[in-house]
Amino acid sequence: MPLHDDYARITPFELAFPDPEEGEELLRRITAEADEQGGVDDLQAFMHLGSVTGWLQRLRPAEEEGQGMHQYASLAFHTWRFHRAGRPFWLLETATARYLVDGAPGGAPKLPAESGYLQLPQHLFWVEPGPGETPESVDGLFWHRSGGGVLHVLLAMGIRPDRAGLGVVPVADAPWTDAPRWLEAEIRPDGDDFETTLPGGELEGLYSLEAAGEVLKLLARALAYRAAHPGAETAREPHPEEETADDAPRPSRFPYRRLTLADASP
Repeated sequence: MPLHDDYARITPFELAFPDPEEGEELLRRITAEADEQGGVDDLQAFMHLGSVTGWLQRLRPAEEEGQGMHQYASLAFHTWRFHRAGRPFWLLETATARYLVDGAPGGAPKLPAESGYLQLPQHLFWVEPGPGETPESVDGLFWHRSGGGVLHVLLAMGIRPDRAGLGVVPVADAPWTDAPRWLEAEIRPDGDDFETTLPGGELEGLYSLEAAGEVLKLLARALAYRAAHPGAETAREPHPEEETADDAPRPSRFPYRRLTLADASP
């Protein structure tokens, strides 16, 4: 399966709001209600908003309960925070991703925004959603830092042109002050972090994310790299839909920033 990082692909936000106008109106209602309550900065408070309750009932299939509701609520929370932050969006190119897997880039992680989305090269990182489930390709990571300094992260996966929807995995909350420690943390008790668990995955140079610590480690390294090498970041406009090949991923309609290896030296 070929990797893809030529342009920013359609985001989980856009999949959550297939009708942009309807999505804008819903997000305005949520923001207004949150502001009336003095601000909402965590998932539990967000889930109690009346405008959110109705949204979740539409998002969640009737047959899904329990953990499924938590996943949809997490997606709703992160897409709202992403929207409220101005939709800050980065694409990590393949060469940069491999550079970060190989080692910490130096410097300290710095958040460029309180909320954002980091898109990974398509089909480079993989996860197994649960025991016995089919591995899925990771699209990217949402993050939000609350006013209390807690980092909330949501992994988005399974975005494919041959089917609708996506999957999400909420990552355990962690204090943002611990982020410098994530750069060099050794997560797996056996084997190397990010080492592929896919049969034959090593032949294609693929990686696996097995634990929350690996997700945080990858995000921390990307944010540290960006802070240490500002010349590696370039602003890009959305890829034209009419110039997209039939078998290529759908492009995002949002402007984004690309992280390259153009300035990898300290």
